Amino acid sequence: MTSTPAAQQQTRTILIATAGVWLLAYAALTLSWVTAKAPHFWDGSVRRAIICVFGALLCLAMRPLLLRSTPWPFSLRLALIAGLSLIGALIFGVVDYVIYCEILPRWPESTFWGVMLIGRTVFWFFAAWAAIFTAVHADLAAREARFKLEAARVLATETQNRMLRYQISPHFLFNTLNALATLVMERQNDRAEQMILGLSGFLRRSLERDVREMVTLVEELDGERQYVAIEQIRFGERLRYVERGAEGLVDALVPNLILQPIIENAVKHGLARSSEPLVIEVVVAAQRDGMMSITISDDGVGGVGAPPGLGVGLENVRRRLETRYGERARLTCGAREPRGFQVRLDLPLERA
Repeated sequence: MTSTPAAQQQTRTILIATAGVWLLAYAALTLSWVTAKAPHFWDGSVRRAIICVFGALLCLAMRPLLLRSTPWPFSLRLALIAGLSLIGALIFGVVDYVIYCEILPRWPESTFWGVMLIGRTVFWFFAAWAAIFTAVHADLAAREARFKLEAARVLATETQNRMLRYQISPHFLFNTLNALATLVMERQNDRAEQMILGLSGFLRRSLERDVREMVTLVEELDGERQYVAIEQIRFGERLRYVERGAEGLVDALVPNLILQPIIENAVKHGLARSSEPLVIEVVVAAQRDGMMSITISDDGVGGVGAPPGLGVGLENVRRRLETRYGERARLTCGAREPRGFQVRLDLPLERA
């Protein structure tokens, strides 16, 4: 995992907290030693420092278990902290006995169970450290969530700019306006009117909606039909558009305009390189694991000899999915056999 500045700050905070907790433990144990007027003060001080360092290392060894418990309910995490603190206190007591009573013993009156009573005190130091660690980690998670939200906002602004450049590209607008001019000159007024109304509706939907907004699948597909309808006026019967499987998922939520650059790519590359008809098919399916797949495929020649990697439009889509869903969503694409191209989006199934 990449070490972010926030994670580095968390590590420093945990190390400082660990040192602080065990310096406090050292002070408390020393105070009890002085209160009891135990002999060999300096010898005991050195040994006490050794076992307090050992206690600090025990705390750091608890970190992986506490991190794994992050998704757990609060009650289970509280039980884990209590259990780890108890185990830590018992291990600390055994080491304390070995340090004081087995290695050059100078306190013959000490017994194993007498020394183990120290565990009652250090239990609370382990618990306090675990509580501090949990709070610091929760703060880091909150800051990372805010960072991701800010990154999503920045990317949304960038994406909206890209939408104007790529998703509603000058290429599309120029071709549409040229086709409109041709229809007017040829006095095909009905078709020209259809194109104007279609272009107006498409631009209104594209520009008025926030690109960060989630919309239902039926709204997203309706917008794509508007786009395809404009292109069908230009290309006539050469362009066919088919949808399948969306009936039971009309209320599923998807990022706004997520399909637009994919379908535009299919039209642009499938019809520009050939005079043959093109069929674009959108297939929506719910998966058993709480996911939904949307597959956009065409039978054009655009996929034949296509270079590896993602183009600008598909990279835009991939980045939006990564920002919105993280690792839960993915985009896969490639050429079809014997011809055509296919893009598949796997998204978490969220309903309105």
